[in-house]
Amino acid sequence: MTLLSGPSTCSHTGNLVVNGSFETGAPPPGTANQLYWATGTSLTPFGVPPGWSSSGAPGSYALWGDDTAAPPRIRASDVLPDGVAGLYFGDGRPAITSQPPTFHPDGRVTFPRLLPC
Repeated sequence: MTLLSGPSTCSHTGNLVVNGSFETGAPPPGTANQLYWATGTSLTPFGVPPGWSSSGAPGSYALWGDDTAAPPRIRASDVLPDGVAGLYFGDGRPAITSQPPTFHPDGRVTFPRLLPC
């Protein structure tokens, strides 16, 4: 895993992920404008990012958009590095690890190797 700081300065030309920054067709900034994007959900309003397909259960609450205009985030995420829209896949719980991470100067994050039992 590599952590990057600040907005990306690389070109997205030839990106292997269609609409990978989720900007094309994105709802306007703000929680009230977010869309539920998992096809099959009974929640509204609904919309799938162009070029993507999705699936989910009737209660899927996967969201597309952002919570606020500045800085752009979704569901308390880190700042969206590539624009003003993101996809929320989670279930609202924080990410945790039982192993202590090591943060390297070059942006890599490593964890201790777990030995088999």
